[in-house]
Amino acid sequence: MEVKLNPNVFNAEALQAKGLNASAVAKSLGVSRECVSKWLGGESLPKPDKLLALGVLLGVAYGELVVRFGDVATPVVNFRRKQNRVQDAEDEQACDAFATFIQQVSRYSQAGSGLTIAPLSNPRSDYDYAAMAADFFRRQLNLPQKIESRDLVRWFKLFGINLIPAFWGDKQYYGNALRVSLPKGATWVVLNLDSKVCDFLFWMAHEIGHSIAPGLEGSESEKFADNFANALLFPPLEADALYARLPSLRGAAVGAIVRKAKEWNVSPYTVLTALRFAEKRHGKDNKSSLPPDGAVMAAARRSADDTTVAERVFGKGMPSPEEFVKQGEQWLMTEFFAALAAYLVKLGLDNMPIGSVAHLLGLSPDDAYGLIMYLSKRG
Repeated sequence: MEVKLNPNVFNAEALQAKGLNASAVAKSLGVSRECVSKWLGGESLPKPDKLLALGVLLGVAYGELVVRFGDVATPVVNFRRKQNRVQDAEDEQACDAFATFIQQVSRYSQAGSGLTIAPLSNPRSDYDYAAMAADFFRRQLNLPQKIESRDLVRWFKLFGINLIPAFWGDKQYYGNALRVSLPKGATWVVLNLDSKVCDFLFWMAHEIGHSIAPGLEGSESEKFADNFANALLFPPLEADALYARLPSLRGAAVGAIVRKAKEWNVSPYTVLTALRFAEKRHGKDNKSSLPPDGAVMAAARRSADDTTVAERVFGKGMPSPEEFVKQGEQWLMTEFFAALAAYLVKLGLDNMPIGSVAHLLGLSPDDAYGLIMYLSKRG
């Protein structure tokens, strides 16, 4: 689908009403006046980072700033903020800008579509159904009981889901993952390397949950993906076994939950959630025998390993462009850097998308420039 600026929103009269003109817009966004004139004439579209900045300057949401037309379907975006915080208008604009840039780069990808994932027939979001789906896919792909990230990377690769590593921080606006489903079935997933190892593993499983139940939408899709990831990483049989031991553990129950989480490389919250479902399976709908959430999370914070995936893979500090690309391609089997290199060669050095690369990958402008120069030479 072709995307253009909405002429009813971005025109000379609208700019004048806000006390702006083409020169003022150009100065604010760091582009030439000729560039803004082309935008006004519908001859070109701002790059994703400039598009986002233009929306902020005009106080216009992304959905109002652009119009879409044509025969190609719009990318479907699923974005999950940290700790389930509600997505706001700024998130939506950023995600749409990311999706636009990923769609441009994906045209240069040599990655195959992979095997077709057979969608679940009439999927439901409840835990029991999601657990059944998790067990089925575990058996079909001969996955081990205790799953590690390399197991899920192979799964992504098998089904043609392309991964993009990013440094989105641990306390910023950015979330854990962004999933962009492009026309003709291509899917790209951005994963935040600045996540704890257990959180990173959970969100990889969560994204797979989205992939196998495309018939679900909105909150039901998120609920299924959460339940699928929980059951895949900490199976119900393990939850039942631990739940049966809790009465005898008494005051030691919190410690047992934290130790079990470390054993399975999941968060204590994942174990506690699984125990809640185990309690329901045992018919305990009234008085709970589980320790309070606050006690479990406090113990988890005291014993937490705050090492991020980025630190585990690259050590402290930002990796060099060569190391970032090499590790991304070897560890995550990503095709993104090869596609980006081909895209950069097509654009030429006079049109380097520094802002777009920096925003998508969570890099500083200097690091984004370094990466672009490295890929341009390699491409």
